[in-house]
Amino acid sequence: MDYAQIMKDLLELNQEEREGKRWYLSHGEAMSYTQLLPTLKHYGSDFLRDADFFHAGKTLEIEKALRYVHIPVHRHEFLELAYLAKGPCRHQIEEHIFDHATGDFIVIPPGTAHTLIVPEGALCLTIKIRRDTFVSLPIPNMAMFVLPLLFPCGNDAFVRHAVLSLYEQQTEALPYCDEIMANLFVVLMMYLMQRYHDEMRPLNMGMVKNYKTLNMVNYIYENYQVVTLRGLAEEFHYNESYLSDLIRKGTGKTFTENLREIRLFHAEEILRTTPNIKLAAVCEKIGYGDTVQFVRDFKARYGITPAKYKMSFR
Repeated sequence: MDYAQIMKDLLELNQEEREGKRWYLSHGEAMSYTQLLPTLKHYGSDFLRDADFFHAGKTLEIEKALRYVHIPVHRHEFLELAYLAKGPCRHQIEEHIFDHATGDFIVIPPGTAHTLIVPEGALCLTIKIRRDTFVSLPIPNMAMFVLPLLFPCGNDAFVRHAVLSLYEQQTEALPYCDEIMANLFVVLMMYLMQRYHDEMRPLNMGMVKNYKTLNMVNYIYENYQVVTLRGLAEEFHYNESYLSDLIRKGTGKTFTENLREIRLFHAEEILRTTPNIKLAAVCEKIGYGDTVQFVRDFKARYGITPAKYKMSFR
């Protein structure tokens, strides 16, 4: 496998990027993504569905992030992973801006508002994987992936070659390519957890500032239906006031805000996989006591009411 040639080919502007560059030189701004893909389907205001991006029968795909093309802030059903094979690039998550360097590997969970801005000369490869597929894989510390994460891999040749191998498998489309891609993806994720576990940096509003706080977020994730601030404080041997302040400083969000975000993450999955379920039953499953508040919070998070979201899967 000629990794250098794959990189060279990817760094060249493709047809869409050449069109975007002509637009940029003529108008002084990046071309809108919808100008390139006028048939792109949206629902809500910014939430993108699997059906708009995955080819039939595919659960995992990899592509190059387009340069000279403006992609607005958006959310999507699937999990996205962005590998910066050659930097730099800029990444907006919610209202926060992050600058990424070569080797950065970013995990973007479903429902996270974000956009990548990749200049000419840089190369960012994005891996899309359906959430149902991802959660079924034997990847350690799965609970962590409810948060946007950064693995600073630098010049790690294994990571680079694994991502380029995924791209080559998809491009050549030889027999068993889907199975090879799925297994290679699992190996890549395990490798990231093995080598960069301690260097991993969550990008949740600013950043979870220490691993202890991340463990608390994981505990909330794993016990989201019943967890309380008091129970969390007892689990980690802190008083409630101190722990509340620790979470707020470490994540940029209160305990309640973190819990709400995790519950809505699970609610979206329930609505998507069981579209005939009643909202009261969803609230019961995720630990929400107020249906009206659930509807309000869900719409604020996903830009669409639970009822409309549910209807789209019937």
